This record gives sequence, structure tokens and C-alpha cells, in this order.
Amino acid sequence: MLSKLFLLSLPFVLAAPTPKDKHGDITFYIPGKGACGQTSGENDMVVAIGASLFDSGDFCGKKLELAGEAGIVFLTVVDRCVGCKDTDLDVSPAAFEEAIGPKEIGRRRRTYGWHFDGDTDDELLASARQTGTNFTRKVTNPAQQVLIDVHNDIYSMVEHTIEQGITRFS
Repeated sequence: MLSKLFLLSLPFVLAAPTPKDKHGDITFYIPGKGACGQTSGENDMVVAIGASLFDSGDFCGKKLELAGEAGIVFLTVVDRCVGCKDTDLDVSPAAFEEAIGPKEIGRRRRTYGWHFDGDTDDELLASARQTGTNFTRKVTNPAQQVLIDVHNDIYSMVEHTIEQGITRFS
């Protein structure tokens, strides 16, 4: 019975928003002239990333995708956040409202998936292995989803294929 329940629920897991490779708290700030030298406003889709992450590479202008409860936004890195962990994001008020919800929420203690645009599957999987999170890879064929479950150093792959109305698990 339990295995049937699992198989029935798996399509819903596969259809859920894609977890990304980094997870952290999301806050908002009032942008101004950022560490990248660009002046941004409250309505711009911009983000400040953790200071040590920012200092470790060339992130100015890099695109970032953030998936939250209210939606998905695409942001541009324009600043460094001194009070943020490497996995935290400080976003403009407009980006916060579009991805997370009303500003009254303030700091969101639960985690959100995000990744830099262009991260490869290998980079995402390596990060998932390090953090012990789940990782889903989008494939070009919409009839397939690959779910890689990373749990206690056990890596397994479940391929979900739909052919002529038949769901097959292999």
C-alpha cells in the first residue's frame, strides 16, 4: 500500500517547483549605489549576495533566478550584503514582493531555492551532494523529469517517462 501511495504521489513531486542548488534566507533592502558601481532603485530586479561569496569571484552583472512562494524572478547581482551568509539573498522590494510576497513578511526564515543563470547540471549536482539537498534537472523532452534524491550520501535517480498515457518508473 505504501509503495502504491509513493508511486501515486511521485508525479506531484516531479511537477513541483524545481529545487535549486543553494538555499538561504531572503530579505529585502533599499538599493542605491551598489558595490558593482551601479545605482539601482526599489523597483529594479536586483540582488545583493553574501559578502564572502561576492568577494570570491566576479559576480557583478551575473544573472540569478530566485523561486519563491509568490513566483519566480530573474535578478541581476549589483551589490554585496555584509550581514548575509553566502546562501542568503538581499533583494529589492519589488523582487521580494514578486517572488516571496508582501514586504510585511520581512526576513523569511525558511529557505528558498536559487541559482546563478548558466550553472551546469554538474555544478548543481556537486552542490546538492555537499549540502544534502534534493536536485531536479530539467530536460528538453517535457515527458521526462529526472529526480536525483540526495539523502545520507545515497544518490539515486528516478526517471519518470510517460508514453501513450502509461506512466513507467525505472
